[in-house]
Amino acid sequence: MRLVFFVTDIEAEKANYTTYRLAVAAQARGHSVFHISASDFTIQHDETVSLMASRVPKSTYKDSLAYFEDLINCPKVETLSLADVDALMLR
Repeated sequence: MRLVFFVTDIEAEKANYTTYRLAVAAQARGHSVFHISASDFTIQHDETVSLMASRVPKSTYKDSLAYFEDLINCPKVETLSLADVDALMLR
């Protein structure tokens, strides 16, 4: 399942927030987890919506602190179509 966590401003977030605990748990269960903020949405000419989503480089993490540090310091940025997202988690 492709899960996208939407937060207003990832720079204002903290590692101990529930969002990142949920992300670690979802990723440990084999889900693809992505993160976006408001500026990451783009409406294409054909009226589809694409997302510039950040993703952590590792497949598993021991805790949300390590996950969050990787997300902030070395995210893998990918373009996704909103149509390909299974769940958009508004945080």
